[in-house]
Amino acid sequence: MKKDMTKIFKTIGMLTIALTYSLTFASNAVKASTKITILTSSLNLITDSIYVKYYDNAFLGNVLSNVPSIDTALKIVDGKSEIILTSREIGYFSIFLKTSDANSYSLFKDVISLCPIENGNDITIIISQNVINKHFNFEAIGNGAINLECFKDLNNIHNKRHGLPLLSKKDGFYYYNENNHIDNLYFDLENLLKNYKDKLSIPAYQLFLTDIQSETAVEKINTFFYEIKKTDNHSKDTLLSLYKKHIQENTSYPTRNKYSKSQPVFIISDLFVKNYISDNESAYLNTYREILQQSDSLLKDKLIANFFYLYVNQLKNMDSLIHDALTKVNLKEVKQILSKYSRLADGAKAYNFSLTNIFGKTVQLTDFKGKIVFIDFWFTGCAPCRLFYQNQLKDVEELYKANNNIVFITISIDKNFELWKKSVASGDYTSNDVINLYTSNLGKEHPIISYYGIKSYPHPMLIDKNGNLFRTNSFSEIREKDLLIKTIEQLLKSDFK
Repeated sequence: MKKDMTKIFKTIGMLTIALTYSLTFASNAVKASTKITILTSSLNLITDSIYVKYYDNAFLGNVLSNVPSIDTALKIVDGKSEIILTSREIGYFSIFLKTSDANSYSLFKDVISLCPIENGNDITIIISQNVINKHFNFEAIGNGAINLECFKDLNNIHNKRHGLPLLSKKDGFYYYNENNHIDNLYFDLENLLKNYKDKLSIPAYQLFLTDIQSETAVEKINTFFYEIKKTDNHSKDTLLSLYKKHIQENTSYPTRNKYSKSQPVFIISDLFVKNYISDNESAYLNTYREILQQSDSLLKDKLIANFFYLYVNQLKNMDSLIHDALTKVNLKEVKQILSKYSRLADGAKAYNFSLTNIFGKTVQLTDFKGKIVFIDFWFTGCAPCRLFYQNQLKDVEELYKANNNIVFITISIDKNFELWKKSVASGDYTSNDVINLYTSNLGKEHPIISYYGIKSYPHPMLIDKNGNLFRTNSFSEIREKDLLIKTIEQLLKSDFK
């Protein structure tokens, strides 16, 4: 399981919530009512501060990018909230709270994130906060409460990893550690789940099992892939031999489960690494072509969504692939995800941000109409961000310092103003000669970050004179100094419409 699934306990004000809901589902996608009653006491919650999300189709693993079928804010009146929802069959649900910290910043805290829930469940959830460490905890009673009990116990095991790294390297050769923390985690999770087998329904047990198998397998695949990308040819032979033995030949593929949020992630990760090993130059295109050959249309849609979610920043022909994918998918959640990524295509209208500079003045993209705009997204402590600025961007900014037809902007996701101000002054990530902005207390939750789906930093972006995206993030044209200069010169010669 990924770490963001394990973070059940979060820090906010004094809290006790009793969440009672009864669910009556009908089979074959017939809608049924879900009543949620929330009682609160001694809370520092604001209006519309409790959010319930339900997912009929979660397929991106343990990430918030999954598209909920139901996403509802509940109003609190005299410490009580009620709502009637609709749902169907087995799926996942999450509960979020919106509160305020000491600086009156609005913050979202996930209390329960992507926990399985079934038709016919009638559960009461009691959420409390530890007075000393401020962490959340929850208990559940009623029909279906066993799912939450199992969910919590699995998360607790995930927090108690033990063992060696998956791989070790000595004298230029890689070794697979049998007592590694990923295999140990899988065995611990599987053994715990066996204790719940007679208590859980068959669908719930199978869903938990498939997610465990998929998530640990993905972690192993990603560990190998990271090493394969960076190692030299001499060491790569031993590494590929280990991958073949311990992944391709020895890994039990997760049990097929159409409801699993994590199995599509495993399938696409496994498929891509196989293609990368065979032909790394064509790995992305070959992976996409193989996805289209999938006969199961539902699975094909989910794989397409994962393909773009995982690799969108590495696709040189992203705009044409997204256009093609939109003509081939049927699942509305996947169409929504692809439409979001179409915002990154060359020629798409850039997001008109409104951000604060170091002097407290509001700056908007439209302030630079008719100019080329280069944006660099970064944060304090990001080593690649510092290297990108020092080795590539710094000289380019200096070259065009006196050119009024191009503007250089940095956008930091730092939440702490003083930390951001200090980093700007340090000259490590940017200079005082450019326009430095930050996303205030929202950090990476700011709309501009979610609009572009930014997941890694630095994230350079080049916008033409007409306010349209020209290049974004991974393209060498804006990541390498000489090519960036060449690209800027090309844009300077273009017309403003």
